Amino acid sequence: MKTLILLISSFVLVTAANSAFAFSDIAIVGGAATTDVEPESDNIDSTGGTGFFAGVHGYMEMQGPWMLRAGAVLAQRQVSFEDNADRGLDYTFMNLEAPITVMYNFNDMIGAFGGVRLGLNLNNDCSESNGASCEGNDLGFETITYGAELGGHFRFTPNFGIEAAYVLGLSSFGEFDIATDAGIDYTSSLLINAFFIF
Repeated sequence: MKTLILLISSFVLVTAANSAFAFSDIAIVGGAATTDVEPESDNIDSTGGTGFFAGVHGYMEMQGPWMLRAGAVLAQRQVSFEDNADRGLDYTFMNLEAPITVMYNFNDMIGAFGGVRLGLNLNNDCSESNGASCEGNDLGFETITYGAELGGHFRFTPNFGIEAAYVLGLSSFGEFDIATDAGIDYTSSLLINAFFIF
């Protein structure tokens, strides 16, 4: 229910921004994203996972073929960690993410974009494996993550298409506390989504 409320709130915010910032197009988006992290300690192994995201994007005309591409999406992220004793923790967490990019349109159907992607950690769930305990070994997630985003925009029709993007993580992800307090770096993410412009 909380996720639904946040999704509706994001939709309302971007729709309201349509009037304030004169977005020429508003799109509903949905897709999948990988999450890759790298621990700063040899005592920890990490495995990225794939989660889903949904939200809205707005496209505002600028000069000539240039557009501002911005949005608000709820993104599910999944990451697993294991220490030297094979004790592991699996995390599924929810981010409110905002891509803020500039897009160049080569024609009416193909464009490329680049900019930043900001993430706000809303909550996280932990599951245990092989003797690990979530209690007392919780990741100290950073409240905000950010990275540089670069991708492509492809329309099959004027109202429907896909986007694919690579995000280079530029922030710390948090601290891990099973065997060490070493930090976890957010390294990268691959995203692909379908969009429908209304």
